[in-house]
Amino acid sequence: MSKLPLDDLLVFSRKVVLTAINRALAAKRPVLALDGTAGNGLDTEFLARAVEEEGRVLAFDIQEEALGRTERRLAAAGLAEAGGRGLSARVRLVRDGHERLKYYLEAGQEVTAAMYNLGFLPGGSADLATTPENTLVSLRELAGVTAPGGVISVHCYTGQAGGPVEAEAVRAWAESLPWSDWRVLRYDFCNKAVNQEILYLACRLDAS
Repeated sequence: MSKLPLDDLLVFSRKVVLTAINRALAAKRPVLALDGTAGNGLDTEFLARAVEEEGRVLAFDIQEEALGRTERRLAAAGLAEAGGRGLSARVRLVRDGHERLKYYLEAGQEVTAAMYNLGFLPGGSADLATTPENTLVSLRELAGVTAPGGVISVHCYTGQAGGPVEAEAVRAWAESLPWSDWRVLRYDFCNKAVNQEILYLACRLDAS
């Protein structure tokens, strides 16, 4: 896990994601984790550690710079060899948008946990950011392949151009998930006056 300071919303997210992964590992279920926005690789590294040797991680980003940062982070953490985009059997970096995730899943494959940090690459161009349209396609597709007991974590940032619209789109998606199959939690800082952040944790019920 990263040694960088973690904000409160990220702590909540990681606890819930880790719980879902640990339960799947304990039940000897196939474990696939997805990082919808690789960025600097923080979540990819966290997921790679969490799934252990038995699990797999798919990390998406449209920017080569982001995938390069993620690759170097994984190599420094001993989770992959630098210079090989195949990385290891545990992690696969995908230079593509998360809205195309279905093309990288095998038939019948389910996702145990997914993490999205929406917006743009820290230190990168703000013009290259996630969009409501692509994010909704991705989340709708993902909800259909989330394993029982699985979780989807979506961290929205409203302080950037387009951020409020994207956050509203995620809210509508979260509220549309049927109560019979999902429980959705929303966390935010009610006393944060500017650049509001919102975390959604969508947990699929496990009937077993």
